Amino acid sequence: MRTTGSGLGMAVVKKCLDLHQGELLLNSKVGVGTVFTIKISLPNGVGLLP
Repeated sequence: MRTTGSGLGMAVVKKCLDLHQGELLLNSKVGVGTVFTIKISLPNGVGLLP
């Protein structure tokens, strides 16, 4: 499936990551697809598991 857009979504994501000192990585292969990886550090004492 091929989609098109204005590209505004990625600009918003990038701005949010910049504000949170995060990182945006991507890996793209023609005919296969694209994988976006977002990295954000959590403050000390905050975790995803109890």
